Amino acid sequence: MTDFPAAHSMDTDWFAVDADGNVGIFWSSEGGAVPEFCGEFVHATRIDDVEDFCKLFPKDEKGIIHLITEGKDLVKHIIVETIPKSIYDDDSYELLLNVSSEEVITKLKTSDNLVLRFAGEPVIIYVDKVSNETINSMFSSGEILGATEFELWMHPNCLGLFFYDNYAQVPIPYEREAVPETPVKVEDLPENIQQALSKSRFEKIRFAETEIIQPIEHTLCATWDDNGFWVDSQGNDRKGFDVL
Repeated sequence: MTDFPAAHSMDTDWFAVDADGNVGIFWSSEGGAVPEFCGEFVHATRIDDVEDFCKLFPKDEKGIIHLITEGKDLVKHIIVETIPKSIYDDDSYELLLNVSSEEVITKLKTSDNLVLRFAGEPVIIYVDKVSNETINSMFSSGEILGATEFELWMHPNCLGLFFYDNYAQVPIPYEREAVPETPVKVEDLPENIQQALSKSRFEKIRFAETEIIQPIEHTLCATWDDNGFWVDSQGNDRKGFDVL
């Protein structure tokens, strides 16, 4: 059985590039098929999760990485985390959960009973070994007006990555969970990362057009239980891992 570069269990994050040069991240959970090129990429780059990938982005003088491409998509998350449900009737609460972030902003701006006021765009920052004193000083100076905890690994589209997930215990296809507003291109990454990703290409796939991906159909893969069973992108049970 292939030894996946996972931190625990068999959950594995792996990266691939599509025909347009966009970069995607795939979370295998227990059952998802993992391409053989995954191990080569990790060995070459020491990148095996979204936090490691995030560290490729430039830091400011405080050591903070600012991820601004998906700021507006956080509005619903921030509203839900900030305002108790009890102050809304059910219909209003469902509206805030279901409409797009731009619609939420418009409704808040035009409401006679303004419940939130945003100063600037919501921005995600990634903090890697930054002292508490630095963060506290940013609050004191007004650079940070408010904050809410954000699980970056659940929203890699904030880094410009297409995000595919697999929730099953068997090798079913991956489903696209999020599309980045501003996709990162492989040519924008450091040269060593470009080189490592050169073997991780899906030449016949465009992430922007593809909601379901079964990597076994495109490249050599391994799974948790190498008994040859898998489910193709049409939902059919299959046997054998030969690339179609």
